[in-house]
Amino acid sequence: KQVTLPVIQPSPNTPQSHLGLTVPTKQVTLPVTQPSPATPPNLYLSVSDKRLPLEHVKLPADVMINASDIYISVLTMPRNHPTRFATHLFTWMQTVNPDQVRIITEESDDEMIKGAKQMGYHVVPSGCPDTGNHNVYVMCCKSGRQFEEYYRVQRDGGKYKWYCHADDDIYVNIVGLTKMLQPYDPKEKVYLGQWYLLQRIFGSPRVLHLAPGLLTFPERKNNNFVYSSGNTYCISDPLMKEVEKYLSGNAYVETCKKAQVEMDDVLVGVVIDGILGYHLIEPRNFRTELDDYGQLNEKDLMEAATVSLGRVIVPRTKFGANDVTRLLSYHCLIYPDVSWCAMG
Repeated sequence: KQVTLPVIQPSPNTPQSHLGLTVPTKQVTLPVTQPSPATPPNLYLSVSDKRLPLEHVKLPADVMINASDIYISVLTMPRNHPTRFATHLFTWMQTVNPDQVRIITEESDDEMIKGAKQMGYHVVPSGCPDTGNHNVYVMCCKSGRQFEEYYRVQRDGGKYKWYCHADDDIYVNIVGLTKMLQPYDPKEKVYLGQWYLLQRIFGSPRVLHLAPGLLTFPERKNNNFVYSSGNTYCISDPLMKEVEKYLSGNAYVETCKKAQVEMDDVLVGVVIDGILGYHLIEPRNFRTELDDYGQLNEKDLMEAATVSLGRVIVPRTKFGANDVTRLLSYHCLIYPDVSWCAMG
């Protein structure tokens, strides 16, 4: 079935300039695990007058850190299924094994979710009210559900070494993510992410007004701590085990209430850095909406572990105004041999 991708209007601060770089003519050959093939359903992404087919990207099998060691949790919501989620389904999600991805969303039977299920991706109902209004405790409920799902998978025989979270405005470059994780020992307690925006502006990790209740945790290790921006981060499995009592399922909501957080996603940093005392490491390859993409060269883009919807600047934007997110163009920059890239 055909699904139409609406034209997404850019935000006022979306950069419009381009880097003027040369698109590489060969496919990226950095080693990562080759995902198991999926049988695509009769599903297309309609972009202007073009229909883009699902196309699985085959990647080399040998790798120092196996890509299948990485568990990826994606948070989305029904109103974003035909837009943001559809773009991800047709791009980076075709480079990973469906079994390593969990999609946390509200109950829905739309075509993109049906297609994802047919291809073997795990769609996990949040069991929370619709998060369209971004009520903090509703979002805490949903965040707790994604942690709870990871622990369930591990108890059922999963052997993942890394838990990585991505909001639905983040493109995951599995090649870049795998390479980014290589220097870190997954047997150690490691927390990778980006500082929260206010900390970048004011140059201080002390923003207690975002979680004044931190001071009510007698076991806290830090009063001077770092919040993660929340839209993308990775946590090693040993550290995931230590945060379980604070962040799994309903415990996430209770910790949100006790910490008095104003935003659900800062709670991860509150618990890991503030309460447990493990400091955030900020790798340069994590790219989000906080980055100035105009300062990135071609090598930076190719090696990025993640990039942000609508912010990434690519050498040549494909598909005109219908690729305002620029993620289709970014996918074609990394994987120029994908057949539909020639349509742009």
